[in-house]
Amino acid sequence: MVLVLIVIPKIYLTMSRQSDELNIIERLAQLVKTEFIDVWLNTPNSKFNNQKPIDMIHKRDLKPLYEMLYRLESGTPT
Repeated sequence: MVLVLIVIPKIYLTMSRQSDELNIIERLAQLVKTEFIDVWLNTPNSKFNNQKPIDMIHKRDLKPLYEMLYRLESGTPT
């Protein structure tokens, strides 16, 4: 039983990361041309302390990404 408890969270974590990345990509696709999404995800961003958004997703540091997406979607200045 303990082995199952260790394996399930690892699988869930992988699925969760993929889900977050997909959600962010889908939202970006509504805002920018799709050919720029990969560039944005893999370029250090001064708004994120020069971190790459893709690295932030992998580290589960999602709040700043979702806040920026909200501002872009709503037209709120950053």
